[in-house]
Amino acid sequence: MFTAFNVSHFRRFEALQLDSLSRVNLFTGPNGAGKTSLLEALFIWSGAFMPELALRVNVFRGMETMQLPRQRPSGTVFRSLFYDMDPGRPVVLEGVDLDGTVVRVEVRVPAAAATGSSMVGASPTAADADSGADVDALELTTVVGGAPPVVSMLKVVDDGIRSEGQRPARVAAVFLGGRTESSAHEMATRLGKVVVAKRLDRVVHALQVLEPELRSLASVVEGDKTVVYADIGRDELVPLWLLGGGINHLAHIVLAILEEDGRVVLIDEIENGVHYSALPDVWRVIDRAAVAAGAQVFATTHSRECVAAAHQVFSETLDYGLSVRRLEPHNGRIDAVAYDRESLEASLDAGFEVR
Repeated sequence: MFTAFNVSHFRRFEALQLDSLSRVNLFTGPNGAGKTSLLEALFIWSGAFMPELALRVNVFRGMETMQLPRQRPSGTVFRSLFYDMDPGRPVVLEGVDLDGTVVRVEVRVPAAAATGSSMVGASPTAADADSGADVDALELTTVVGGAPPVVSMLKVVDDGIRSEGQRPARVAAVFLGGRTESSAHEMATRLGKVVVAKRLDRVVHALQVLEPELRSLASVVEGDKTVVYADIGRDELVPLWLLGGGINHLAHIVLAILEEDGRVVLIDEIENGVHYSALPDVWRVIDRAAVAAGAQVFATTHSRECVAAAHQVFSETLDYGLSVRRLEPHNGRIDAVAYDRESLEASLDAGFEVR
């Protein structure tokens, strides 16, 4: 768990500071304010030593294949990571762990680059193949506390992209969004790990807030994939996806939290598929799972009902483990307006805009 996070020169953010982070952190704000970008910054920072995560955040947005012009050292796929698409200054992501350790990650495009063009995941052009030269495309420098810097690199090579100097992620992080929740096979894989950890009963109990008839879950092989089936008291199990988008959305969240202890779980548009009347129960489920697994949750929402439900639920807890911030564009910058328990309650009671 970490207590503060600063981001500069990333996507929409020239500079943004977040202090007093909690167990569960909820970000609101209008379209284009950078809510998803903030989750992406947290995802890259959590990995720390994994430059491939800088590419993966683009995949989250559907950019699975992007042109990488070698004549420009900062192809669109990388330039999009930088504020105002200007790679002249590095992205800086800095967080503070609960024990006070500062972790700083700098992302930059190396000054020296070759020329040519290539496609991520595709074969290079004949000219590139003839050159035989790898191109340093993106560089990550990570400093943990007072330890020496660790440099890792993404290179454009003949068959696409290769990482050098990559180490295991410093903190396991999971990003859940519209595209990343489409894999039934991934859900089944997580369910298998939860079963091994003897946490299936927690998942079932959590999902019963949306499907009271649910008795159990099972991973079932269909062709070359494994999918999740549900026991709801019928003669046969039924695919979980048949029970609706809300329960599948919640299943992704709970499984991501409980699959492994100590995770950072990033959830874009957390209210998706959930009726407003069920939001308090959903928040209770998420908080209990986060406490049980020692997870830290960061989520975005456009829903006032979602914010109000979160405030209601965390007001019932001893520590009020909720932090709410509204991202607001202001004179070309993005500001983060923080709400503590009292100011959030007053804003909700007065009908002020908190989304």
